[in-house]
Amino acid sequence: MNVRENFHLAWPLALNALLVQSMVMVDVLMVASLGEGPVAALGIATTLTAFLMGIQFALANGTQLILARAVGRGDTGFVQQHLLVGLQINLLMSLLFSGVLLAGSGWFLVQLGIPPHVTDMAMTYLTVMAGVMLASAISQVIIVLFNAHRQTRVPLQGLFLEVPVNIAVSYLCIYGIGFFPELGVAGAAWGSFVAILVRTVYLSVRLWRSDIAVSVASVWRLQAAAIRQHLRDAGPIAANYITLSLGMMVFQLLFARLPVTEYAAIVLVLPWLRMGGQVSTAWAQATSIHIGQLVGRGDTLLTQKFASGVLRVTVLVALGLAVLYIGYAMGVPYIYPAQTSFVLALIQSLAPVYVLLTFFRTVNTTCGQALRAFGDSGYVLVTHASTQWLAAIPLCALLLYWQVPVVWVFAMLLLEEVLKTGPFVGRLKHTLNALS
Repeated sequence: MNVRENFHLAWPLALNALLVQSMVMVDVLMVASLGEGPVAALGIATTLTAFLMGIQFALANGTQLILARAVGRGDTGFVQQHLLVGLQINLLMSLLFSGVLLAGSGWFLVQLGIPPHVTDMAMTYLTVMAGVMLASAISQVIIVLFNAHRQTRVPLQGLFLEVPVNIAVSYLCIYGIGFFPELGVAGAAWGSFVAILVRTVYLSVRLWRSDIAVSVASVWRLQAAAIRQHLRDAGPIAANYITLSLGMMVFQLLFARLPVTEYAAIVLVLPWLRMGGQVSTAWAQATSIHIGQLVGRGDTLLTQKFASGVLRVTVLVALGLAVLYIGYAMGVPYIYPAQTSFVLALIQSLAPVYVLLTFFRTVNTTCGQALRAFGDSGYVLVTHASTQWLAAIPLCALLLYWQVPVVWVFAMLLLEEVLKTGPFVGRLKHTLNALS
């Protein structure tokens, strides 16, 4: 196993993630023509749904690492058992958090001082997205099963079906084309709902036809001991992602306190920023899958060689992504031609922050995933939590109170990543040296 194999595993994951994020970006581009109010509503609603999707991803990623180690050992019975445990947990958590979201979001947005017309549009969007959450919970678990078996192209093929469906239905429902009603922001949610159903059905059929042994009927025979073991192994991994997702949600809700024009500029940047983050995450996921399988085999020499090579290549990946964001900053007037010159100038003024942020986040994501694969999730969790909640988020709130320029408020995202880099890189190098 070498670094080249990491690219072979990572590129379908990256393209899969980019296609997922492209759907959010298409929604933003289509809603942008409706005005700053709908853009703000979409930004707030997607902030809340992204948090819940982040929890789904967290739980599924914990399951993925468990399955990858079992696949490395060749333990098919263990794989099937913990796949079904992961499915149960993801569905139950999705039901719980969707209920909390629908019950409490309206009150929460009012307390934040969000204008009533923006709150109404956001709540309509969130109501439809509750259905999306349930279908997504199922598809996420099927995806990580294929990923753990290094069959990353199957989820990618599912997205090739989902993306055009999402774009078409969203366009028809947002603008009310033909016999479709004009739903505005809510139309984007209906596009996501129809599309996720298509992907879930496709993945289920592919799993049924594959040579991966899964018996859904056995889900009712799972023992409490298996569930406890799964939570014990996957819990710290999931807690890392939940901490990151919760922190990002708080950041974006703090950003919503900015003037509408400044917040709209950030909303227009964030989908592109997430795209780079998805590429970084795909590279890091491929790294964790390979390291997890190597750890399962007990091959310490190859594990050390592979992880050291990946760390060096990660710096090049980070530099490449940073260069792409420089190009994005230069092309903003062509990407958002309908926006005012003031909003475009704001987006370009944020460029130094999101260019550097991309570099540091790529390095940190890979190091964090590698440490989790080595079983060091506790250290990763402490590092994430301390840099977010003890430094970046409090400073962001303080800068908003002082009403400083928006670039300094946005720069708190960069501060968080810079604070993580030293601890993560140092810890990973220490872990690799201990393998010698």
